Amino acid sequence: MKIIILGPNYDNYNAASYQYEFMNALKKVCEQYFHYYEQQDIEIEALIKKAKFLPDVIFYNHGWLTDNINLRQVAYLNLTGKSPSNIKHIIFLNKEYNSLDRKIEEIKKFKFDLILTHLHDLKKIKKISIPLEFLPLACNQRYLLKTKHRSLHKRKYDLYFSGILQNWDHKETQSDLRKRIQSELFYCIFDFPIFKKIKYWNLNIYWKPFYKNRFKNIISNFFHGKKLNQKDYFDKLTDSKCVLHTSSPMGIISTRVFEAMGAGSIGLYSKDSNADILFTNNVHFMSFSGIDDFVKKLYSIKYSKISSSYQSIADKGRITVENEHTWEKRVSKFIKIAET
Repeated sequence: MKIIILGPNYDNYNAASYQYEFMNALKKVCEQYFHYYEQQDIEIEALIKKAKFLPDVIFYNHGWLTDNINLRQVAYLNLTGKSPSNIKHIIFLNKEYNSLDRKIEEIKKFKFDLILTHLHDLKKIKKISIPLEFLPLACNQRYLLKTKHRSLHKRKYDLYFSGILQNWDHKETQSDLRKRIQSELFYCIFDFPIFKKIKYWNLNIYWKPFYKNRFKNIISNFFHGKKLNQKDYFDKLTDSKCVLHTSSPMGIISTRVFEAMGAGSIGLYSKDSNADILFTNNVHFMSFSGIDDFVKKLYSIKYSKISSSYQSIADKGRITVENEHTWEKRVSKFIKIAET
């Protein structure tokens, strides 16, 4: 495939890595690839001249539509002029819980051929005449190769969690279950965990919440350690028996779902995480219905025998992610969709 990308360059992006992972996997398999990331409008003839080839697809990446509600301009840049009829224009929606109506209006205005989304039920939420395809998030396997086969019994942590406790700007799109689990496990000052509660001292927990407030993050770095880089993050996952995940904003199936299982951990996911859209409960992961159920399952896994059914769940989850849910698999599906 010959492809031109419009939108931000994620090579040095320090937040979520999925945008970079998708673009990097795509770049590796395309016959010709050109990324125009200058934030200046451009005519399509000038764009093709810069690329030095006629593309099959012009792809508007995750950042072409802004997630910042305070910006007047919705699009990262505008592509002007008449497009050759044999070029497909495909856009990736991102963070559908942010300004969705505004984004869709912009998409309609530019008359795209196809919309890609990480939200599995967007068709039910919005009636859109433009063709729409669900392309889930995924996992990068290169970080997991060395320690992925470590058995649960050889893992240091009984439970792993890192991330925001609840979406800062859209609390209505995500439950407060992470906060309530934190309050169950730790003595807290407001939403800040200080020490494990006495009754959970026998649990080895890695717990690292992120905050919008810079001062709270500095204190958190002192109490809970600094935010992990990608390598250390995956090292922690592969050294954890269980990884906690609850629903993401608007029900998007998070990268954490894939990464936890890809690391060979037991994914302990809340029932509203939507993991069951792609995986099977008690086969690839384990769901919990409330805090008491979560704690019960956490201890059951901690004290399980070496050849228990839990190890089988961890192994099946890992193998399924390796075979079906890597970024390479997502790019293969993207190309197949784009070429039909």
